[in-house]
Amino acid sequence: MVLEHQTHISSQSGCTVCKIDDLDKLPDVTQVLHLGAKIRGNRRDIYKANLNLTERLIKFCESRKAKMIFISTINVRLKLLNLYSQSKLDAENLILQSGIDYHIIRPSYLFDPALEVNLVNLDSIFALMKWFPFVPILPFQAKVQPLAVEELIRLILMLLNHSCTNSIWEIAGPKTRDIQEMIHSYLRFRGMRFKSLTLYPWTGLLLKLFAGTTLAKFFQNKIIEGEEKGVIRKLGLIEQPF
Repeated sequence: MVLEHQTHISSQSGCTVCKIDDLDKLPDVTQVLHLGAKIRGNRRDIYKANLNLTERLIKFCESRKAKMIFISTINVRLKLLNLYSQSKLDAENLILQSGIDYHIIRPSYLFDPALEVNLVNLDSIFALMKWFPFVPILPFQAKVQPLAVEELIRLILMLLNHSCTNSIWEIAGPKTRDIQEMIHSYLRFRGMRFKSLTLYPWTGLLLKLFAGTTLAKFFQNKIIEGEEKGVIRKLGLIEQPF
């Protein structure tokens, strides 16, 4: 059963699709997998999708005594949060304070070995390299621990199929990478030739204005050093193919 909220889901997906207005009509629900999120947009739209929907699902879980598995982001522990990460942290706090049974999963930057979705979204920019074959060297460091989607699915299935106490998980890939080199490796993987272009330090401030866009995912997306009480950490095994 799939709950459709804001984004249309094809009936050809093989799942029974339910509108949010019909949520209370669902029979025999014991677990809710909350994957819904909005990454880009203004504060109102992001919070409507990420926080208001979570509130609605918490009430549903309370009425059915159902357990929620909530997909958050590893970036909730950053000192500076963009709107997306802040909304996820606020949603986590709602769940923790609600009294329902839960598992919260904080994945790092996700990739699919067959298709690098996040970087493919930048292909329109990469296409300009035919006329301007330079890739900027970012004037700041951005570290990520790319996690294969397959390994996130394995963790979700484990939590769905086993009776576990309430828990918070941080899951990331086996290797920490610099986003600059990751982009360079991807371009080489695609057979593109390029030269590096060093940017002035002040341009870093301009780039950070892109917070909330695709680029913002790359500023930092890895396990933060230092333990957090009650959080279980798990490293995947699959590395990016490029």
